[in-house]
Amino acid sequence: MKKLLFLILFLVCSQAFCADKVVYLVTSIAQPERLPFWYSSDWEITSEIESAYRKSLKSENYELKVFHNVDQYKLHELLTSDEPSAIFFVSHSGKQKQAFLNFGMNLIAIPDVIMDYKNRDITDVFKRINPNIRFISMVGCEGKSIIDKFRDNGFLEENPNLVIHSFSLEMELYKAIRESVFSASKVLSEEKIPRWIPRNKFRKHWNGLPKNKFNFNPHLKIKDEFFTLDNAQCPIHFGYPITIKREIPTQAKEEAIHPIRVMFYGHLVGVLPKGLPGEYQELKTYLPVEPFIRKRRKYKLIVDSGVELQSLQGDVTEEYEMGRISFESHLIDAKWSIFQRRGEPIGITSNIHYLAPSNSQLPDPIKIESMACSGQGLEKTH
Repeated sequence: MKKLLFLILFLVCSQAFCADKVVYLVTSIAQPERLPFWYSSDWEITSEIESAYRKSLKSENYELKVFHNVDQYKLHELLTSDEPSAIFFVSHSGKQKQAFLNFGMNLIAIPDVIMDYKNRDITDVFKRINPNIRFISMVGCEGKSIIDKFRDNGFLEENPNLVIHSFSLEMELYKAIRESVFSASKVLSEEKIPRWIPRNKFRKHWNGLPKNKFNFNPHLKIKDEFFTLDNAQCPIHFGYPITIKREIPTQAKEEAIHPIRVMFYGHLVGVLPKGLPGEYQELKTYLPVEPFIRKRRKYKLIVDSGVELQSLQGDVTEEYEMGRISFESHLIDAKWSIFQRRGEPIGITSNIHYLAPSNSQLPDPIKIESMACSGQGLEKTH
């Protein structure tokens, strides 16, 4: 009887240990509008990507969790989770381009972007990553410049142990997936996966359909010590606690509501979910102290959905609903306002809010645990 109880206890403990060995596959990529004629009518790009990765990310020593069609709120939730040790992320991205917009024929520089499955800009969400995540593979065209820029500007200083694999060129999807697994093997595995498969093995597994040409990739077995590394200490910052509030009108159309993020001079302050008509959301977060070093009469916060104006059709005021955004701080005595004209906020897919301190001398900031590992702090009611 004692042996049986010991065996049961051992199995339970083993399962609990294995549950901590987690790898995420995250996708946010739109279904192609046109498919080759030989593809079946029910073919889905997300299912194809998952199938391709599962052929390599299949092992007894870790669990693969899959998340499809994530928006910026869900992505932020996954990137700040302390559960995964590695993440494979698939989406569209691209380098900086120049474009003419119909605003006085001015030449506008469109920055490097990572897009979600609805072509919304989610780039800034990658500025906050849990320090316990050790490896991220970003499968998307020309995304390396984005990560390099974040590193140069100090947004990834909290992640000294993080290795990010990305591409500097445009990539074909299957080749990019194969390359991401190869790069992961150099960091995570005891033996490196070969980049190319010998011709005889290629012929053995090749069935003639281009969409299935990933079938021959070997398994990626992640070494156990990768998962047993000591947890990184959560960074401590100096900042000012604030509360972000969002009220969505009851008459708003559900399809017109999008997730939003709040930026403070390049710093990601927080992300709020899509929400429903009539929903009230409240997020407790903080403003980093660095932008306050330069004295200003008023400070600027940007609330952004990531939606490009060109993607909205018809009457854009009906196609998009930002909700009523307000801010509150118990530490800073300040006046909060929104950039508006005749009582109407200026900006359809993003708004500018101002923080004007009542005193030129701000109070001392307090020590705050980084939001990269302390959760969302989100409250919402209907």
